[in-house]
Amino acid sequence: MSAGSEYRSVTSRCHDNKSAGSKQYQRKLVYQTIKSRHPSGLHLDTHTTEDKKERFIVVRRVTEEEKKKLAQDKLQAELDEVDEASGICRVMKMIAESGKVVVGHNMMLDVIHMMHQFTGPLPDTLVEFKSMVGCVFSRLLDTKVMANTQPFKELFPITGLTDLMCKCDEEPFRRPHIVIPPTNFTDYTVNQKFHEAAYDAYITGVCFATMANYLGSFLTPPKPRVSPTSNLIEPFLNKLFLHRIADIPYLNLDGPDLQPSRDHIFHVRFPSEWKSIDLYDLFTPFGNIMISWIDDTSAMVGLMKKDRASQVMSSIEKSSLYQVTPYSDYKKSQYMAGDFIPFPALQETPSAEAKTPESPRGKKRVLDESPDQSGDFDPEVASFMSSTAKKHKQMDPNAAPFVSRRSVTPPTSSSGGLKLDRANSEDNEAAAKEPAKLFEESASW
Repeated sequence: MSAGSEYRSVTSRCHDNKSAGSKQYQRKLVYQTIKSRHPSGLHLDTHTTEDKKERFIVVRRVTEEEKKKLAQDKLQAELDEVDEASGICRVMKMIAESGKVVVGHNMMLDVIHMMHQFTGPLPDTLVEFKSMVGCVFSRLLDTKVMANTQPFKELFPITGLTDLMCKCDEEPFRRPHIVIPPTNFTDYTVNQKFHEAAYDAYITGVCFATMANYLGSFLTPPKPRVSPTSNLIEPFLNKLFLHRIADIPYLNLDGPDLQPSRDHIFHVRFPSEWKSIDLYDLFTPFGNIMISWIDDTSAMVGLMKKDRASQVMSSIEKSSLYQVTPYSDYKKSQYMAGDFIPFPALQETPSAEAKTPESPRGKKRVLDESPDQSGDFDPEVASFMSSTAKKHKQMDPNAAPFVSRRSVTPPTSSSGGLKLDRANSEDNEAAAKEPAKLFEESASW
């Protein structure tokens, strides 16, 4: 072969795994033999035909400089392929570096999946998960949390994305004018495509912009447009909506979560023969209950009528068959013993025992492993409070609507109302003067 010429050794098509393995071995043998006999002056590379069904080896006579250049080109091609395959990881990195607000609707599972698939394995503790999310997304906003919080709570009786979009077309809201540049996509301003990913993302952004602009109506004078960087948006940031936890409406990524009272919950130990009806009979004087089984001899029992919690310990007769302990005492004892079990989610138990083949004892063993639902004695929460630098104020979803100081007399701090404390023409300037008083809320949720 003359310098610069090439020789192609084409393999035959492989129809089974055994044949494929044989061809791979042959290619390896060709590489080893040629390189041992011709340590310099030759370059070998494997290519495929256009139909991807055959592979062949290209042997070139090259100088040492050409050989190095070919090796560098091959390495660069591999790096380009990896860079192209990284896909969404690159997008997430750009979002993280931008620091922009990431808006979603009911986005808890979306965040979990993105963390797991494109960042790393999910951590074992809630505190580590919050830290992990904060490293990637510094500013998250869940429109479902926004819609379930004042001043929007009374305006959105249903907070599904479709219902949210419909309400944003009604008073007192006013949808912003949106121009979609010419693309290959359908014009979403005139065609509805619910449950199509791009369309759902589009209307989520529309709902956010509409609700954000509505906050500007409480300023004096009103502000028709509110930027995502406005301090009016701050109370809603980094809070993800939680399902099936009635008294903890959101997960707070910037600090400790709301700590509702668990005085109405009791830990009960009993004989292994007991069933749901036995627990129901034990707590009959206190009304209907919820039961979450831990194992065959213990369960958590919650009173539906929380105002009767103070009567339980004095009214239930002591017995060697069972032991009733207030949840706070149980948690402290478990923590001291180093065997704390997170509070399981309570499930309502019917008055009559329901025996099914799947649940012969009528139990519902649904465990909620969130460690932040468990009252006022939580070392993990205390650790997080001491380590985190961002401490956004918690919101009260049941607080009173916003009011303007110039239109009516604002509610006092004792009323527990959520309100704008300083409503000037520029909301960012107002927040800069008194950022701690931009929103007020009741001390307990």
